[in-house]
Amino acid sequence: MRLSRSQVAAGESVTAAGDGFTPRSSVRLALGGRDLRSTTTDSNGSFVQDVTVPASTAPNTYQATATGPEASGGTRVLAATLTVTRASAATRASPARGATTRGATGTKGAPTGALSRTGSATAVPLTLAALGLIGVGTLAVVGVRRRRA
Repeated sequence: MRLSRSQVAAGESVTAAGDGFTPRSSVRLALGGRDLRSTTTDSNGSFVQDVTVPASTAPNTYQATATGPEASGGTRVLAATLTVTRASAATRASPARGATTRGATGTKGAPTGALSRTGSATAVPLTLAALGLIGVGTLAVVGVRRRRA
């Protein structure tokens, strides 16, 4: 089974995907042995399904599983590891019973309550390049001073 991420806060969703099941069959999705929901495979025996980790799930590392029939007649079980962290304050403040919420987004399409991505993947290489240039400059200055002396 493939998960959209390996770590999720209790009360948040993760996308699960898998294949190799009987076409148009029911697949049970579970976390740590606790059934979360069922989904139906497509005509190729594949599925992609958003799954919400219950807000009451204790922080820990769990085995997420997808269980259903395979074309050969046996039972297919796919598994992936999912680390559940403590529910965020926004998740713990759940809506009133019967109320529904939609995936509201803030600026630039980021989900509300989610941390923005900051920093850059190029910071370390650029820092190393800058230090290398400083070193080359220092050697050049020392070389010129030695020639004059």
